[in-house]
Amino acid sequence: MDDSSGSSEVDSESFRPFGGPPDEPVDLVWPTRLHRGSIQTSLVYLDLNHWIGLSDAVVGRSQGDNYRDALAASREARRSGRATFPLSATHYMEIAKIVDPSRRSNLAAIMEELSGFATLASRPVVTRLEIEAVLDQELGLAPSPPPVVDLVGWGVRHSVGTEGAW
Repeated sequence: MDDSSGSSEVDSESFRPFGGPPDEPVDLVWPTRLHRGSIQTSLVYLDLNHWIGLSDAVVGRSQGDNYRDALAASREARRSGRATFPLSATHYMEIAKIVDPSRRSNLAAIMEELSGFATLASRPVVTRLEIEAVLDQELGLAPSPPPVVDLVGWGVRHSVGTEGAW
């Protein structure tokens, strides 16, 4: 709402950009064919900038100073089996853009240490399974038959959806 000072404040509770009614809460649907697998730990997904921060902390760069405690905690969580730090296809694609071989090597080393190359299933595969699950529920159909896809697998092939039946 505009006031006389020219500033603009919006009430986030009543703001509706297209004038429609408020969104109704929806039930979440987990795809029956997307399996958590044997991973019984917390999944910790790190964006590449945080992997880079951890890498900088490992090699002692000043840019990594803010990541030293996080590095120690992440290593302990991985060592104790409390956390899994999976990679994704996006990580592999973004790393390929890093020109400096030593930076890329340092980054790969900490990613290997913390992830063990555990990877999330590819985004298109997960999206397909999510859409199938919602359609099955909404249309009252039986869940689609196997194959079952593990949410967390191993290696780049799992992250891009080219292993097994996919």
